[in-house]
Amino acid sequence: MVRRELPKHQRDLIVERYQSGEGYKIISKALDMPWNTVTTVIIKLRKYGTTDTSPRTGHPSKIDEKTKRKLIREASKRPTATLKELQEFMASTGCVLHVTTISRILHMNGLWVGWQDGKPFLTKKNIQARLKFAKPNIKSLKACGKMCYGLMKPRFNFLAIIPKEEEWANIATSRCAMLTDCYPKRLNAVIKSKGASTKYLCVLMQPGNCEFFILYFPPLKDFSLFFN
Repeated sequence: MVRRELPKHQRDLIVERYQSGEGYKIISKALDMPWNTVTTVIIKLRKYGTTDTSPRTGHPSKIDEKTKRKLIREASKRPTATLKELQEFMASTGCVLHVTTISRILHMNGLWVGWQDGKPFLTKKNIQARLKFAKPNIKSLKACGKMCYGLMKPRFNFLAIIPKEEEWANIATSRCAMLTDCYPKRLNAVIKSKGASTKYLCVLMQPGNCEFFILYFPPLKDFSLFFN
C-alpha cells in the first residue's frame, strides 16, 4: 500500500482541534480521517514541536534501480572484468561511480570481484618434501612392477607395466596422476636417447588402475632399450 503525505492544511486543522481540547476520535470523525493518522500527527507535534516532514536519514542512493541492474548484468556477462573496467563501462553510460560503490553493489547482489592468485613460491621446506617423495618413487616402476611382453597384433608390439597395488596405495591420487602425465615424456626421451624413432609411439594410460599400455609400430625386436 502506497503511503501519501498528509497535506499541510489538514495537519493544521488537526492541531487546531487538538489544542481546542477535542479528543482523537472526535477529530477523526469530524475530518473523516483514520484514527491512527490523527494520532500520528499529534504525537509528532508533542515530540518535535512541529508537524512538518523531517529530512530523511542518510544520503540518497547514487544509482537508480535501472542503472544498478545494468551494472549487475554487465558484471555477470564478464566475470573476469575488474572494478576499473566496470567503472569505465558505467562512465560510458553517463553514470560516474567510485570503485568502492561498484564493489558494494556487487557484494549486495552476491557477485564478488576476485583477484588473480599469485604463483606460489617454493620454499626450501617445500623443495625438500618434493625431493623426499621423488627419490624413492623414481625406481618404483622398475623395482616394484612386473613387465609383461606379448604380441597384440602381427604388426604391433604390446607392452604393459603393471605396478603393485600396495605401492600405489601409498601415493595420493593427484600425485599418481602427475606421474601418469609425465610418463610419456620420459619414455620419448629414453627412446630418442637409444637412437630409436618415436614417430609411431602410442601410450595408452589408465591412471585408475595404474597401468601403462604402450603400442609401438613397427615391431621392436628388443624391448630392453626402455629399461636400460
